[in-house]
Amino acid sequence: MFPLLPVTYVRNEVYETTNYIYSMYLAKKYIEDDLLLLHGDIVLEEKVLKDIINSRQENLAIVDSTVPLPEKDFKCRIENEVIREIGIHLKKDNNEVLFLLPVYKLSLYFMTHWMKEIENFVHNKNTSVYAENAFNVISNNLNLLPFDIKGDFCMEVDTTIDLETAKKRLG
Repeated sequence: MFPLLPVTYVRNEVYETTNYIYSMYLAKKYIEDDLLLLHGDIVLEEKVLKDIINSRQENLAIVDSTVPLPEKDFKCRIENEVIREIGIHLKKDNNEVLFLLPVYKLSLYFMTHWMKEIENFVHNKNTSVYAENAFNVISNNLNLLPFDIKGDFCMEVDTTIDLETAKKRLG
């Protein structure tokens, strides 16, 4: 699909006792340029990937304003058009809260700062949380912008029902 897109896989030998924050920590030595960061259980249509890649903006996270807030999946709190918090337990408040799919287009500068906070979490043996927890600590110092796909197909596949839904949607 994207034959010129370089992909590096990093194996987390302790994946059963850590969350992907530790996998990101292990990948640090390979981060040398701007990047796309996707959770491993994301399925999306080619259009969504091309749209975020081709956007002139950097430091983007995919949101979908057409989807009701899910109970167990990521949501983001937006203040002044910038994502200031990501989590699964966010509720509607005075700020805009949208469904967030963990697909990110990030500059090396952004990723370097996020990775420093990830290292702090790992060094404090806080590896059972999402990497987004580390982002939340420094979110006031970085501008992560919402990239609204407005109903285009992108979903997490957590169950066999999700897998069947994805297969049907992608044909």
